[in-house]
Amino acid sequence: MKNENDENLLTKKLTGVDIIYKEIPPTTRYPLILYIVTVLSSWTMTGGMIMIGTLILAQPNSISCIDEIYRGNITDVCEMSNSDGGACQVLNYTFENDWQSDTLITKYNIICDGEYCEGIFCELANINSLGLAGFFIGAMTFGQISDRFGRKKTFVFGMFGSAIFSIGTAIVAQYSIALFAVGRFLFLLFVHGSTIVTFVYGAEIIHPKWRTTLGIATMCGFQLGYIFHSLLALMVKGWFQQFLVNAAGPVVLLVVLSLLPESFRWYLSSGRTEEGIEALKVYGAKCGVEFDKSTLNQIEVEAEQANQIEKGTVADLFRTRFVTCLTLKIMYLWFFASMGYYFLAWGSIPGSVLVTNAFNGLVEIVMVTPVIATVNRKWCKRNFITALSYGGCGLFLIINSALQHNDLDTAALVTLLLGRGFVWNAFAIIYVYTTELYPTSVRNTAVGVGSMCGRIGGILSPQISKLGSFGGWVPNALVGLLGVIAGLICLSLPFVKE
Repeated sequence: MKNENDENLLTKKLTGVDIIYKEIPPTTRYPLILYIVTVLSSWTMTGGMIMIGTLILAQPNSISCIDEIYRGNITDVCEMSNSDGGACQVLNYTFENDWQSDTLITKYNIICDGEYCEGIFCELANINSLGLAGFFIGAMTFGQISDRFGRKKTFVFGMFGSAIFSIGTAIVAQYSIALFAVGRFLFLLFVHGSTIVTFVYGAEIIHPKWRTTLGIATMCGFQLGYIFHSLLALMVKGWFQQFLVNAAGPVVLLVVLSLLPESFRWYLSSGRTEEGIEALKVYGAKCGVEFDKSTLNQIEVEAEQANQIEKGTVADLFRTRFVTCLTLKIMYLWFFASMGYYFLAWGSIPGSVLVTNAFNGLVEIVMVTPVIATVNRKWCKRNFITALSYGGCGLFLIINSALQHNDLDTAALVTLLLGRGFVWNAFAIIYVYTTELYPTSVRNTAVGVGSMCGRIGGILSPQISKLGSFGGWVPNALVGLLGVIAGLICLSLPFVKE
């Protein structure tokens, strides 16, 4: 049974500083430009830096043993390496495109489950899991850092670390695959942590009318990053050169973001009311508006009152039976969204990795466009569209596993792409849905707990592919089943009142 407090949990609306938007029209250019420069650009850069791993760790089309009469594909070479005759002494890699001839796979012979390479990071699944662990720590630490030291200082610090560790990873990767894995962990930590802070910054400065729409549309920045880095690989050949060019993104953003103003909401929420009011005046002037003194006084009073209220804790997310059930559901949805997405994003899809990355980016943009267009419509219920996204991913992956089992490759590829599009929608929606289900006092805490569960799912996602040893269809079938369960859970979520 829901009690009165539970009902308030689902209906409480933001107040306070939002009253400034009574005087600032939604079409005002300054907030929109600030949002694009800060959020969309950083997410585009992040998408590229994340997915560059699929380029520099691209698997060859075939591998042959040139010091033996025997020649064959990768499976045959691996079978030979485990036979009584021993491993091949000289390997020859064949790629579909010339740009792939120099990758970390060829440098360290990362094939056959470590048969030709020594160390725990001779398996791609372990390299990717460690990289996603960087996501986990970045998500856990950068939010707290930004709450204490400010949004601007934190994302500038994050971009600086991203640039340093991107260049550093390119250098140390020449000596050891383990050093590459650790360096990648560090630069993904900084990249993802700073990206989360820019997302919060954008939500704090944009007009309320655009928060939900732009919050979902921002995710398209990842896809633009995929497409851009696919084009980049055509012009810059070799994993080392690609890594160095890749570092140019955070360097440019480091300069641009350092010129931006601090978030006035952060000033107000941190007890620095006078600085917050001054920042508001500057923001208003940039928007062509001069706020009434009564408006600023009201904001100042409400900010001081809000700072006296005790902040919510993780324990508040489990205060009653209803809220506990809600939180557990949200934790599972975040877990699956991240696990499902990175399972597909870093999984093996037939064809050129360049074409695959670019095409996947286009598919995800096309799939999320209807969500962006309808998410704020009164008839569009959050729990239904979320269930459709999760359940759609699950069903298409189950269908895909059946098609793979019957060697229907083309149809299997189509269902795989559709599954990826649906899980991307789920990933985008759950960010917004979580903030709408919880009141201000525990909103950041709820998103933090959900994001933590998501990163755990992401860390586990590369390991699921190892279940393919029981049958090539098993990993997709398992993830598909978990997706269907997530879809059913979404139907039990409460409605969000406007």
